[in-house]
Amino acid sequence: MWLASCSGKNYYYGLISCLFVLIGCQNEKHQTTYGKIRVTDTSHFEVAKTSPLFTIQESVDNDFRDFGNILILKKINPNCIQIKNVSNDGYTGQSITFTIDSTLTIVTANYSHWTDAQDGSKESFTVDQLTAKLSKNPFKEGIEKLEGEFEVKATTTRYPSEFYKFPFQYRNDFFGRFQS
Repeated sequence: MWLASCSGKNYYYGLISCLFVLIGCQNEKHQTTYGKIRVTDTSHFEVAKTSPLFTIQESVDNDFRDFGNILILKKINPNCIQIKNVSNDGYTGQSITFTIDSTLTIVTANYSHWTDAQDGSKESFTVDQLTAKLSKNPFKEGIEKLEGEFEVKATTTRYPSEFYKFPFQYRNDFFGRFQS
């Protein structure tokens, strides 16, 4: 190894350079592209309206304002709309948030789930694929009475709290539907 042949100060400079290279490689993030949203009539949606999987309908008169199914449609700027879906029963929950631009391209997507039972473990989430359909173009026709359907494929990496256990990954695949 060339580091072993270095002496004194040069050895430390070489070691520091290697560390910077290793840290730089670890921090490099993979950029995921999700594609475009298809605008279609709701009769072409594949998930039934009675589907129990992450079906979210906005509810203003919910007695438990912190729990239940929540839909947040937020115009970030004239060219971006954020769609956030949260399903929370008070004990466990999950959320999917994605941002679309004026060309109906999904530019960001985030997924998470949680539970009230804590064991000291940590989890990180990566959205691998997200496909969506909308009932209309929200940039041209507004976000009122907007319906949508999406399919998410996400990877969860779980870091156990026990030092002798290795991190492991599992896949979350689900459909969702929303209506404003």
